[in-house]
Amino acid sequence: MHRSGIPFVALLAALADAQWAGNNIAETHPPLSWKQCASDGQCDAVRGEVVLDSNWRWLHQVNSFRNCFTGQEWNDDVCSWQSPDSCQCALEGVDYANVNGITSSGNALTLRYATESQFGTARNSRVYLMETPDLYKTFTLADNEIAFDVDLSAVGCGLNSKLFFVAMDADGGKAVYPTNRAGAKYGTGYCDATCTQEQRYPNYEGWEPSPTDPVGGIGRYGACCSEIDVWNSNAHSYSMSTKVCQADGYHRCEDLHCGRFSDRLVRCSADGCDYSPYRLGLTDFYGEGKTVDTTQPFTVVTRFTDEETTQFFVQNGQKIETPAPATPGLSNVSGLNEDYCQNTANAFGISRDIFHEVGGFQRHKAALHQPLVLALAITDDHWAWNTWLDAVYPPMEEGTPGATRGPCPWTDNNPSVDQDKWENAKVEFANIRFGPIGSTVNVFKMVPWNAIIRALWYFSPVIRKQYTRMMEDPRVYSALHRANERLQDIEHGRTTEREMRPGEATRDPTLPEHRVKRFSKHFFEELGNQFRGNPTKDDDPRPPKR
Repeated sequence: MHRSGIPFVALLAALADAQWAGNNIAETHPPLSWKQCASDGQCDAVRGEVVLDSNWRWLHQVNSFRNCFTGQEWNDDVCSWQSPDSCQCALEGVDYANVNGITSSGNALTLRYATESQFGTARNSRVYLMETPDLYKTFTLADNEIAFDVDLSAVGCGLNSKLFFVAMDADGGKAVYPTNRAGAKYGTGYCDATCTQEQRYPNYEGWEPSPTDPVGGIGRYGACCSEIDVWNSNAHSYSMSTKVCQADGYHRCEDLHCGRFSDRLVRCSADGCDYSPYRLGLTDFYGEGKTVDTTQPFTVVTRFTDEETTQFFVQNGQKIETPAPATPGLSNVSGLNEDYCQNTANAFGISRDIFHEVGGFQRHKAALHQPLVLALAITDDHWAWNTWLDAVYPPMEEGTPGATRGPCPWTDNNPSVDQDKWENAKVEFANIRFGPIGSTVNVFKMVPWNAIIRALWYFSPVIRKQYTRMMEDPRVYSALHRANERLQDIEHGRTTEREMRPGEATRDPTLPEHRVKRFSKHFFEELGNQFRGNPTKDDDPRPPKR
């Protein structure tokens, strides 16, 4: 895996310090069930779990209760870049529900924006799906799709509830950085296409506290990797985007190369290529009381191929296609494709197209074929106030093409001022499914077959006559009866399954989709037996006619 060049002194520092796992608070990952689907539509339940990112954890000196990091600053007496040998810090376990507002139940995960505890108020969170207690689950997106249910009715302007993929190392960086002894179990190794410099450890060199975030800051080094944002959202606007880097996988940047204050030497496209209906002039599609009504839960389905990335929604049993852009100069199809991404900079009057400078859609294709880690988050934004999601961004460009991203007044998005009104904000992600395209959602079920059948029955006496004749055939009735008996025998005769380990899958034959498949299979087997044989009157399970 590619790693960017780092000065020799910095390498020595990275080798001298160490990141340990604490032993004061037990680390117990919240369980989260999800489904792995196959091309035939069969979905297997997988018992997974989630882990909180290392930046939200107590970091203290090994074998001591002295903080390595307090508030928004490093404790120089414990951890100083001038004496890296002294920086021996441990990441502690967390109380997910009571301190960080993270709870799970079955296949549902709830992330609260703010949670008060004896330690103060914790805000924001980011978690990763695990394959085992020590490894992140990785996904390859090419020719696959992901579906999930979401309730974000309580996520208002200025906040971002997010589901996305990043090219993190599955072990959290333990193999590449041997001094990282905490690893994925404690949420280490985060990276994204902003080349984030906000990860605390081991960023004590050149650390600058944030002027507005009481627990944040930035350091000298950034963590870069490609990022596929399936879902940036709140109740007023959403976007889907691809944000790519020149190199594969996790790599580090330094100072100006990270691009926060200068994009002259950037290695990644922090803004990327995005599909945002509101930004594209489709202001009535998504929001409270709109086509996709955010006052109610809904399902998001995202499909990935080398040619395009597309989405559709399901709400109240109805499939809702995303509309094509209304912005002049863009292709008349929804979603992300090479032609769309090629023309967005020109359509929005962007003078420098960094997305294509770092590789464009070809790098997007490369990211789809890499193992990526699934992350879920709810966050405010002290840097741009999330105005890029739901308001005018940049604010001074109001009225220009593509500047209006949502209906929110940008002045209402300031986390330093507006935190109190967000105290009850939360998002629930549920029923995550992943598999080949067409496997996670049965679109066939969304067709109003009941209405169609009723209409055919009403208007066609021929159909009624043929149905009546078929049901009077004792062989058909017998096949139905025997198929039902076989299904009942299977369901009531199952042995108790052993406890599954994280990452292990199982089929549940009592699920509706599995019962239909089993019954259909048994019915047609029995029907074949009946028609191949010569049933007698005794084979007819119906009561005698009176």
